[in-house]
Amino acid sequence: MLGVWFYMQRRIIHKKPCLTARSLFIKGGIHTFYDVSQNHGCHIGFLFSGTAFGATIELGNGMTSWLGKGEAHEIGNERVLFHGEINGVMFIQKREKTGRTPMQAAKMHCPVTMNLDKKTNERISQGFCVITPNDSTGKVYTSFQCSGSTEECQGEWTHIEGTGGYAGISGTTNYRSRVDLSSEGGGLISGYAVWPNLTYTLP
Repeated sequence: MLGVWFYMQRRIIHKKPCLTARSLFIKGGIHTFYDVSQNHGCHIGFLFSGTAFGATIELGNGMTSWLGKGEAHEIGNERVLFHGEINGVMFIQKREKTGRTPMQAAKMHCPVTMNLDKKTNERISQGFCVITPNDSTGKVYTSFQCSGSTEECQGEWTHIEGTGGYAGISGTTNYRSRVDLSSEGGGLISGYAVWPNLTYTLP
């Protein structure tokens, strides 16, 4: 909430009465009120109050391909639990008339847990990501979860907090992803993720 009171008094010498105005609305949530008395010595007061709204950033289509390594455990008949980490680089398909975004070529490091059913190809995934934008002004921390199949898992990607220029970041975006667990063992996985409209909000 933004609330600022500013008062100024000064003597104005004028042959005509001062103009009187009551209120003025400015886009963006800032309300301004000023009052000028109708005499030759004017007392001028200003009141600024309102709400400072956050800025919503619509980056457009985002995607990443990633590689990961961890441990795979048999937890039942053809069921596998994987826990490890994945690493990738985020790429953004720029919107028209927009400049280069700090999220372009941002680095991603994500601890992840996946529950896979080899018979049905069902998958449940969840984890966290640390994203380092290319402007090096801070970091972004996200969480994600999805359910579906290894062919396509759909879920939500949530910005939970940030540092530096990304402090106070928030917002949730839908995403989908694919994962392939290496048949050669060794806990190797690969895949990709796609954000149809990657969006976040800064205060």
